[in-house]
Amino acid sequence: MNRIPVLLALFAAITCSAPTLADDNPYKQLLSDHSASVVTVKFIMNVSMGGGGGGMDREIPVEIDGIVVSDDGLIMIPGGPMDMANQMRRQMRGRGRGGRGGGGGGMDDMEIEASPTDIRVVMGEDFDEHDAVLAAKDSSLQLAFVMLEDTKDLKLQPLKLTATNELTIGEELLALARLSEDYDFAPYFATVQVTGKVSQPRPMWSISTQLFSPGLPVFNHDGIFVGIMGDGTSGGEGGGGMMGGNQSGYPFLVPVKQVAPVVKQAHERGKELIAGETDAG
Repeated sequence: MNRIPVLLALFAAITCSAPTLADDNPYKQLLSDHSASVVTVKFIMNVSMGGGGGGMDREIPVEIDGIVVSDDGLIMIPGGPMDMANQMRRQMRGRGRGGRGGGGGGMDDMEIEASPTDIRVVMGEDFDEHDAVLAAKDSSLQLAFVMLEDTKDLKLQPLKLTATNELTIGEELLALARLSEDYDFAPYFATVQVTGKVSQPRPMWSISTQLFSPGLPVFNHDGIFVGIMGDGTSGGEGGGGMMGGNQSGYPFLVPVKQVAPVVKQAHERGKELIAGETDAG
């Protein structure tokens, strides 16, 4: 039997049946359509630690991804970095209960304060930085929101929080993120697979992904914004880690319909803040 024709036929069958990305490429389309909605938020967290052992002040630079969610400059970010004082208190209490260096040593009584300053937003791959203010924080979903002080001449592309489609187990989704300043803030995607569904502490989808960063937007192959990455916690004592997620927990997808009401409230507060009607807190 001549094996060459058989091998050629097999190769042709595989080639013809393989999916082509030349004409219908959802990955490339995602970057083209929605990368402008993912921005970079930078700020300095001023941390002051006092107590029996003396005080210590630190300035911690933070750079995270944010999502534009309104046409007048509201940007959603993971809440962990803005909640750094509480995160540090939890870590101190954990050490005092028998962690490394256990015995406490007054750690429970240590005064910790942390406040963000110099909040800036980088739009896309543009290295220009735009001033913003902290507009609101939500402990239930572990989110925070900053509002651009001036959107003049900025072409904002907010994501629509209107998705109602039901996901399916095994469905492939796409998460969108940006690289750091060292890599020109270039946008990139990562695949996400739906692996299950939970009802507590809220309806969410468990997901499998090599890129887990709370707050990242997730899309289906039609380019519809279906939700954000979260760690599944409900805030409070079991809240996320220093950078916004419980790194020892499971990654989840929080559906858009769970996020939309929080965004609406934050938007109202952001508008009031910019108008000078209230203070952030």
